[in-house]
Amino acid sequence: MKDIQLYYPVLDQYTQIQELACIQVKAKEILKQPYMQCAGFPLLTKGALRITQILENGEESFLYDLKPGDYCHEVMNCLIKQNSGNIKSMALVDSTIYLVSPAFFQNVLMKDAAFLLAVYSDAITKMHKLMANNQLKNESVEERLLGYLISQTTSRIYVTHKDIAFELHSAREVISRKLKEYEQYGWVVLGKGKIEIIDILALEKEYRKVKR
Repeated sequence: MKDIQLYYPVLDQYTQIQELACIQVKAKEILKQPYMQCAGFPLLTKGALRITQILENGEESFLYDLKPGDYCHEVMNCLIKQNSGNIKSMALVDSTIYLVSPAFFQNVLMKDAAFLLAVYSDAITKMHKLMANNQLKNESVEERLLGYLISQTTSRIYVTHKDIAFELHSAREVISRKLKEYEQYGWVVLGKGKIEIIDILALEKEYRKVKR
């Protein structure tokens, strides 16, 4: 429980924290789908979770990544309104989560001014990051993809087109189409779950061209 005290010191006063259920999840494991009711309020002490919103057309919209010490405002909203919401959460890497029961969350934490202040501060930080993400979306997909490729530290990248699309807030089909185009130019070579950069200078030149 020392991890909870480290990342969520505002909860030190509660002895009930020592008895929280601990969940170990693997990378890529889905914790919540839109139709699932929230099982409790998560305290993340290891790893990272990706929180997305499922739109009416079925597409996923990135909200934020949850790291140790962060608070999940979508789950908070789910517990307050007592509905499942249209939120999906997935572990990006192996993660450790402690779950605060809905009853303790509603009856105790929601009446704790220090806890609410910590959640509010966290919400402000997430808002600033979301504004930065919206600025990113103003860039063309090609600009984002080229920037991603030339920023890599190795010439061989072990990643799927879907993962790149998720990180760049685009559709997999769009990313795949552009990568195949770059392959035809001889700039990259595509393999299953990997991309090999052949001509980094050509990619950098194209990046400067589209960024104008």
